Amino acid sequence: MSQKVGRVIIRGFFDSFLDAPCDGTTIEWEASVFADNGVFAGGKAATVAIAFGCTDFCSEQFAEATIQLRKGR
Repeated sequence: MSQKVGRVIIRGFFDSFLDAPCDGTTIEWEASVFADNGVFAGGKAATVAIAFGCTDFCSEQFAEATIQLRKGR
């Protein structure tokens, strides 16, 4: 994930491992992002997600999105 805070671009990473059925239904999930070079602020950020799924065969899906961050607890 990346977010411009002032003149700096904060970059971070996340991962999430789900044990979910591969039946085509939409599932909700969440992830905690850890910054590499600063502190994320509340507001918009850009993220890229890559998902892998396997049953008898494996496949992957790629998505980019702008998300809204909220300040941590």
